[in-house]
Amino acid sequence: MLPEEIKKENNLGTGKFVLLNIFTINIFFAYRISVMTDVIRSFSGERIASEAFKYVMFVCVAFYILFFGSNLSTGADDDGFAAFLLSLAFSGMAIYWAFQAKTKIELYCLKELGFPYKMNGFYTFLFSAFYINYCLNDIQNESIKHEYLKKS
Repeated sequence: MLPEEIKKENNLGTGKFVLLNIFTINIFFAYRISVMTDVIRSFSGERIASEAFKYVMFVCVAFYILFFGSNLSTGADDDGFAAFLLSLAFSGMAIYWAFQAKTKIELYCLKELGFPYKMNGFYTFLFSAFYINYCLNDIQNESIKHEYLKKS
């Protein structure tokens, strides 16, 4: 798969991704992880996460919203603690997924496109799926830069 096709298949800018995530209270975040998993599988040929992993992420988000909404309406501390634990679990799963995706993207660029695409581990940890989305969109630009430097 060509870098242009990856950007076209990913089909979402990082700024829009952040805004949609804010407005949907992480529902869109879990959905985009599912979509980006399929995009990465299409060009790398390898799985990052199983279907069960994606379903568990959706369940974590659903219960997080349930407990968070319940905490807002009743003010019960138990629901707030449960929402906090679920958000930690979801964040941990997203970070794990992001590092798996980072590895697959770097290997793809090295093997198929012929250039080392170095992704920042700190940004992967801090921004997880947002950074992976950015990098999927940026592969085309990095490929063009590499071709230009190779010619000169």
